[in-house]
Amino acid sequence: MPRVHTGHLALLLTAALFGIAFIFQRHSATAVSALTFMSWRLPLSALMLLAVLALRRRPVWGHWLRDGICCGILLFLGMYSQQWGLEHTTAGKSGFIPSLYVILVPLLALLGGERLGRTLILATLLAFAGLTCFAAIHSDSAALNWNAGDSATLASALIWAFYVNYYGIAVRRSELLTLTTVQITVAALLTLPATLATEGAGALTDPTLLNYSKWDILYTAVASSGIAFFLQGWAQRHVAATPAAIILSMESLFALAAGWLILGEPATPLMLTGCALLFTAMTVAQLEPPKP
Repeated sequence: MPRVHTGHLALLLTAALFGIAFIFQRHSATAVSALTFMSWRLPLSALMLLAVLALRRRPVWGHWLRDGICCGILLFLGMYSQQWGLEHTTAGKSGFIPSLYVILVPLLALLGGERLGRTLILATLLAFAGLTCFAAIHSDSAALNWNAGDSATLASALIWAFYVNYYGIAVRRSELLTLTTVQITVAALLTLPATLATEGAGALTDPTLLNYSKWDILYTAVASSGIAFFLQGWAQRHVAATPAAIILSMESLFALAAGWLILGEPATPLMLTGCALLFTAMTVAQLEPPKP
């Protein structure tokens, strides 16, 4: 039996921080646009990380600038599509659908000429069955039915697949805190002008919206942006890719449980079946035997 060590525990904590974040993001999404919320969340997280970086006295090394910019662009795109999707869907579904990146990562290897193994074929079929369950839901709640938010969230899964693949490489060749700080800062710098151009400065300074989202901003900026991304990077240096992906996929379970317990979101039998199929697919996808 594989030994559990601090890297595994760090990944489990990361999954919990990411999963619980969905209830805060969902709360804000009912009143605040995706870009406005990101314009509050990301700069606060970047300032926190920059302060820590300024106080630390360690040498900076690696390709942190180039990798940080690339990761920051993918981070912005992934966060925006997911946050926009949360305006229309539930925290539980938004937690499960993006986690399909653990299947999409090996599927992307097909572009490099790799063959599709039986295990990955099974995982893909299970994922399709899970999404079909979501699409088949017919409820009085628009958020439970398949909608544009679910489609945007599914698109975010592809973006996160690129991000996780690239970030896993970047953390091994760059100083971690600097890389994390740069990627969050780049995402913030992309978000602010986009918000100003589309929604104006008034949206960013609206006291009613700020008061409504203050705890959502604080949690997502500090816990699920600053702390969680740093923990993920540190853990990915010490844990192999397969167990790391399986542990991180538990984010979806935390999101579903938090949405049900705290937000009171309904969990229909069909939805739970879809979640079970997707989680099984995510786990099976990581059991693909290594290439000889």
